[in-house]
Amino acid sequence: MKPYLKKFKEDEEHRKRVLEGINLTGTPLELKTCRVLIENGFNASEKRFTEELRDGVTKSRQIDIVARYKDNLELVTFPGQKIILNPIILGECKYSNKDDQALLIFDIEKHDIPNTVLGFPVFTNGEAFNYIYHDNSVPFDDFVKTFDIQLISKSIKEFDMANIKSNVDKEELYNACDTQLLPALNYYFKKYLKIIHSDYIAIAKRFGFDKEAIDKSLRHKPNIVPIEEMKKLYFPIYLFLPIIVTNKDLIKVEVNESGDIVNLNEAGYCIYLFSPSDLQKNSLLLRNRWEQPVIVCNIEYLDECVKKLKNGINKIKEDLEENIQRHPDRIIEDINTFLSTYDTFILYEFFNVKK
Repeated sequence: MKPYLKKFKEDEEHRKRVLEGINLTGTPLELKTCRVLIENGFNASEKRFTEELRDGVTKSRQIDIVARYKDNLELVTFPGQKIILNPIILGECKYSNKDDQALLIFDIEKHDIPNTVLGFPVFTNGEAFNYIYHDNSVPFDDFVKTFDIQLISKSIKEFDMANIKSNVDKEELYNACDTQLLPALNYYFKKYLKIIHSDYIAIAKRFGFDKEAIDKSLRHKPNIVPIEEMKKLYFPIYLFLPIIVTNKDLIKVEVNESGDIVNLNEAGYCIYLFSPSDLQKNSLLLRNRWEQPVIVCNIEYLDECVKKLKNGINKIKEDLEENIQRHPDRIIEDINTFLSTYDTFILYEFFNVKK
């Protein structure tokens, strides 16, 4: 037996230090997170991706969790039509070796609610028949009703409860969102935009739109395509749910009407309205928003949180099914909106046309 293994097995204090060192790698927390997701019907694993930096420079990066449903969520619409809802959870795991480190959650001010636009989940397409949940028109009450996550914050502070001091110099949560989770979200968002773009181009060509018409963003009336033809289409809809998983306690800061702190209560998870440091770099993802909602969840509450996300996804699926059945003509409208929104990013790349 190797001497270090012998010491590990025989020296209890040494054993604790070794195990804590292994925990600090973050891998055990990632494995726990994957296990919860797999038990809830997802395929989950670590992935690598390429982040595009400025001036054509790229960098190989890692995302701790990429999780997709094991089974396709096929929408029940019309016989012969096949529309698949593809939810993808993107996650980063953050481990702390101190039990007294907490994340203080300050609930969003109620007067801010009417002015808050929630881009959660992040949809690649489906805007025309997904108007309740789409990132430009998500009513606050509808979001809460869909996911049953009522704690939403623009301000989360890292706090050392033992020494009663703020850890503002670390900003581990913000950096995890800004430098790790958001680049991955950008990468996969663009990746699946290209897939959708290819599908929508194929549909457009099937309906007789030539390259010139497509370049003009399909500015045609939807009724030029027979409704029966639109009932026979196949295409996927992708949506992303970004999440930070941590072993730190989440503590809700309770305040009264005057803004004075009156209590602290444990909170298992929340929505963090995270504002990226570089809005221009993330403009394609954010569109007209200033913030990107991210779930922050303590590992002990992850199963409960994921079940709420699954319930919310099923509600979105039912809403999409109803809207597509009622308005099949909006498929062409969705193609038009999609190509109009992303033409400068994808159209020229697709046709190899230089601006």
